[in-house]
Amino acid sequence: MDFASLTSGLTATSSTSSASSTSKTAGSTDASRSSTTASGAASKPSALPTSRPAAVTDPGYITVEPDGRDDVTFRDRLLQAIKGFFDTFQANSEEQTQRALASIEDSVSAAEQGGEPFFVQFRVTSIEVTLAEEGDQGGGFASIRQLGLEIGVARGGKVEAADTRVLDLAGQSVGLTADQIRAGLGKPNFERRDTGTQSSERAAKRLEAAQASLDRVTQVQDALKAYRGGDIGPLQKFFETSGSNALGSLSSLFPSRGAFSIDA
Repeated sequence: MDFASLTSGLTATSSTSSASSTSKTAGSTDASRSSTTASGAASKPSALPTSRPAAVTDPGYITVEPDGRDDVTFRDRLLQAIKGFFDTFQANSEEQTQRALASIEDSVSAAEQGGEPFFVQFRVTSIEVTLAEEGDQGGGFASIRQLGLEIGVARGGKVEAADTRVLDLAGQSVGLTADQIRAGLGKPNFERRDTGTQSSERAAKRLEAAQASLDRVTQVQDALKAYRGGDIGPLQKFFETSGSNALGSLSSLFPSRGAFSIDA
C-alpha cells in the first residue's frame, strides 16, 4: 500500500471517531494535506541536467585537446578538425568554421585562464523543430529535422550546458534556449518549438540550409553511381565545378578514396 492510500485510510478512520477525539481528526487532515503535497511534488518532472560527462576517449565525439606546446598549435588543430566537419557538407567552409570557433571562444578563453586541463568536443547531431500555432501546447502543424554541430568545452571531466553550442551547417546558432540545450545534452538530438509569425521565417532559412546540404550529398551519390557504371563524366564535372575543396569533402565522406582516381 502506498503512502497516499495509507494516509487516506487514516483520515477515514479518524473521521469516524471524530466525536471522541477531535484532535485525531485534525491530525489526520494535516497528514492528508502533507500527502497531497508530497504526491504533487513527486509528479513533477525531474530537473534537467546542467552538464554531461566528458572523456577524451569517448568514441561518440571528436576530441581536440591542448598538446602542451603552445596555444597556436592547439587552435590550429581545432580549426582543422572543425573545418573537416563542415567540408563534409560543402566546399569553401572557411566562414562556417570561423563562426563555429567564435561561438566557443569565450568558453575556451575562460578554460585557458582558469589553468585547469580542458579539451573541446564536437559531434554531428540532429535538430528537430516543431512549428505550432500560438498557444498550441500539443502537437504542431509541421516538423523539420536537420543535421547540426554540437560543440562544447570540457573541464573537470564534464561539459557544462553553458559551454555547449548547437550550430547549423552554416556555423550559426540554431537559437536553442538554455533549457533546450540542457534537455539534449544526454541525447544525440536537440528539439525546439517555434510559434508565432516568426516561426515560418526561421523555418524557411533552416529548410534552405538543410536542402542545400542534401543536394550536395545527392550530387556525390549520383556521380559515384555513374562512375561505378562506367561513366566518369559526372564525377569529373563534380571535381571541376566544386573547387579545390571537393576532394576534401569526398575524403571525409569516403575515406577509401584511394581506390579510385580521376585523370585530367
